[in-house]
Amino acid sequence: MSQSTTQALNEWMEKLPPEIQNKLREQLNSIANYTPRVGIMGKSGAGKSSLANAIVGKQVFEVGHLGGCTRDLQEEVVQIENRELIFVDLPGIAENPERHEEYKKLYEEQLPKLDIILWVIKIDDRAQKDDLEFYQWLTQRYKKEQIIFVLSQSDKAYPPKEWDWDSFKPGKRQQDTISEKLKLTKQDFKIHSYSNIVSFAYEYDEEKDKANSYNLELLIEYIIHNMPRQAKSSFYASVAEEAKTEKAKEEALDGFLGWVDETLDDIIDYAPWPKVIREPAKKAKTALLKGAKKLWGKLFG
Repeated sequence: MSQSTTQALNEWMEKLPPEIQNKLREQLNSIANYTPRVGIMGKSGAGKSSLANAIVGKQVFEVGHLGGCTRDLQEEVVQIENRELIFVDLPGIAENPERHEEYKKLYEEQLPKLDIILWVIKIDDRAQKDDLEFYQWLTQRYKKEQIIFVLSQSDKAYPPKEWDWDSFKPGKRQQDTISEKLKLTKQDFKIHSYSNIVSFAYEYDEEKDKANSYNLELLIEYIIHNMPRQAKSSFYASVAEEAKTEKAKEEALDGFLGWVDETLDDIIDYAPWPKVIREPAKKAKTALLKGAKKLWGKLFG
């Protein structure tokens, strides 16, 4: 933490008994320095590298760098100022049916460590039987809410000639195609909420060093909404500035405030503190929650 952040933290906690301050500081350090782990899966050519580049707002991965057909698990650590974000490239099940069992072992090892899974499917692909069967297997071991389907390369939706390259948005008939594809994917995978599926497109002009994206802001909102509480704020702080919306900020902030509330309860109510420590801490809790919003700004804003 920077000196100003440490000072803000000390001022925020000054009304708490020293014993509780120390315990709370430990917990805050863990969430302030949390490194989110984002799993990305999909077939070769689905656009996983472009998706990762769009999220961080940098050309970190070359196109095809995050491969679809691999026996090994690949981790890529991206530095964003004083933070880290880890992308975990998960092997594509349907591309290697003969290695299903091998891949399942890899997944079982990694799933507890992942804060979100982005399943990338090209807009003109249809789910295969292997995809659907693997999704059933996956959701028995991982929360459905933490799997987001990204329908990539939406600029190629029929008819591709209608794509508006100036605004980087689909034309009317393309939007109809995309809407139908969203509906079909939702039906195929029995997805409960549209916040777990989003259409997406990305383009990087190397000569101009300029990127365009479609639905990136919506994707970021969905990711933060569906992530575990402890990962929301660090992820928000790590994504491209142009992708940060007020709604994404509110989701991350609400997650942090909820975490602070729950953590204070755990520390005050369940730790073996004597009454002389517990009572002043309870009185200070309301004031602490009010000040937590300002502290979030220092830590993640």
